[in-house]
Amino acid sequence: MRCPPRGCRRRPSARTWPASSSAHFTCHGYTDPAHPMESGLVLAPRGTSTPPTKHIRRLSVAQRGTTLLRPARLADHPSVPALLTLRACSSAWQAETNRGDEFAGLTRVFLQAGARSVLSTLWNVDQESSGRQVSALYARMTADPDAPLWVCYWRAQRDLLDQADAPWLAHPYHFAPMVLNGDWR
Repeated sequence: MRCPPRGCRRRPSARTWPASSSAHFTCHGYTDPAHPMESGLVLAPRGTSTPPTKHIRRLSVAQRGTTLLRPARLADHPSVPALLTLRACSSAWQAETNRGDEFAGLTRVFLQAGARSVLSTLWNVDQESSGRQVSALYARMTADPDAPLWVCYWRAQRDLLDQADAPWLAHPYHFAPMVLNGDWR
């Protein structure tokens, strides 16, 4: 899969964000409805090849500190990437109490932390189709840096729908799992 326009790192560092226009995360998302700023992205433990756990509540406080990227880390940073792509399954999911409030959950806390735009997933995504979609988005952003973000995203969706060699991508499960929130211009 192609990475964002400025390249990517296996484990992003907040020190590199000022030079980045976007940051891409393919991982698990964790939402704490009682303490939204304790929500975050579950990353693999630093220095290991162990995959991240989906069961964040089973980890100790110290383990959470090394595996959970909380929005507060973004809020404390002077410069946050304009676009955060959260290709974490169900990263835009809403709890039963928040249905209809599109600014609850991970999307909201990352926007509050300073991201201009957040691209997040509405359900558990297919690895291949979501990878194709974000690759097409980044290619569009690179090819036409002056185009509004929503246009690049819409064209990336159209690219997916127009792939004659993969008609299965025309199902909404594959071309519509992500939503763009925040400043879509």
